[in-house]
Amino acid sequence: MKIPFSALLLAGGRSSRMGTDKALLSYTGKPLWGYQIDKFKAIGAEEILISRSQDQRSWEVERGELFVRDRFEQAGPMGGILAGMERSKNELLMVLAVDLPLISIELLLSLSERAARDCGVVYCSKNFFEPLAAIYPISLQQEISKSLEKGERSMQPLLNRWVAEGKMTSISIPLSWMPQWKNVNSPAEID
Repeated sequence: MKIPFSALLLAGGRSSRMGTDKALLSYTGKPLWGYQIDKFKAIGAEEILISRSQDQRSWEVERGELFVRDRFEQAGPMGGILAGMERSKNELLMVLAVDLPLISIELLLSLSERAARDCGVVYCSKNFFEPLAAIYPISLQQEISKSLEKGERSMQPLLNRWVAEGKMTSISIPLSWMPQWKNVNSPAEID
């Protein structure tokens, strides 16, 4: 039985190398954010959230998505994940970065099928976790908040601990799927 989940698009980065807001760039004829949101819809997300930092403008949505704002300044993806957890109506939150357009629906389905009510799923390659395309149990919200309060911004130590404690399951990335984690950092890469 598939467990219900919410989905969070991380679209709050500064896009400093890109020079413009990545989320608004056109990709296959759509804004990059819309391209990623369509994947969430295709795999049956019950709720879709979009994370933006406090100083970023939000764009108009007509499709039912909800914007969430990071509580912590300059907190990177961890701040966005926490914001999504705080608003999620489900026990599981799927996370996807806006600048990972090559992540496939098949990969996201694999995450949703492996998630359990009390255990998230994260892909791993050579002892490095890929936290920007993963599913997190909302029960980890307090641990993320405490890390941010201490000024910690990396998901790697948390993921190491959560996998060791059985709160997250780690899946090795199949070699054929490795190219999906190529993120978009310059206008030339968006074509």
